[in-house]
Amino acid sequence: MTTTNSIPCIRHGHASTCDARLQSVLAKAQASGQTYIVALLEALTDYDGQLWATWRTPEGRDAASAMLSRAWDDLGGERGALHLVRTNDGYDYQSDCMNDASS
Repeated sequence: MTTTNSIPCIRHGHASTCDARLQSVLAKAQASGQTYIVALLEALTDYDGQLWATWRTPEGRDAASAMLSRAWDDLGGERGALHLVRTNDGYDYQSDCMNDASS
């Protein structure tokens, strides 16, 4: 079984991957629900007061992101949470972003 210590909890600009504040957010979120959040996450990052949660799958994100966002807000997250899903899909900035910028 995966523990909260096995998920990288990174505070931007600090050397550690075991930020105590992020570990406490993760523990609080886990305690608030029945979904085993740690198994669904790749990493947590505090980027200038915003929580970046990187999920293994979209389904995991959908199942547990609200619990993690609430825990972040409750513990004083300044700028909310951003929920990301890692993908191996190709990305073309020009066609994916710039061509659709006017729409």
